[in-house]
Amino acid sequence: MIRNILFAGTLLLSSAAHSEEMYQKQEVICNDNPLATLTLLTSMRLQPFIGGGGKTFSQTQDTEDVATVIFINDDNKLAIMQYYHDRVCLVGVASDIIFDDKELREFTRIDR
Repeated sequence: MIRNILFAGTLLLSSAAHSEEMYQKQEVICNDNPLATLTLLTSMRLQPFIGGGGKTFSQTQDTEDVATVIFINDDNKLAIMQYYHDRVCLVGVASDIIFDDKELREFTRIDR
């Protein structure tokens, strides 16, 4: 439950932070081969956890549909993937994710 709240909060905060119109360079790894992407996710034993969709903006082209999905596994690792109509991009990976709400409460000092 606390894990769901944390991820939902993260998505809301990141959406609010990027709601104004701006153009940024994003360092990502993209591939137009869905099988290669599936192989990566399978090899890391990642399962889809939460996702959402929207539109992107760039200086060189009009809007583009994009779906963002967060994948997690039992080893406390995650990957953030963005799906476009013609490619899949690995936006980020993380490890040592904390799902223990007692440890999170101590770290954030939320109860003090």
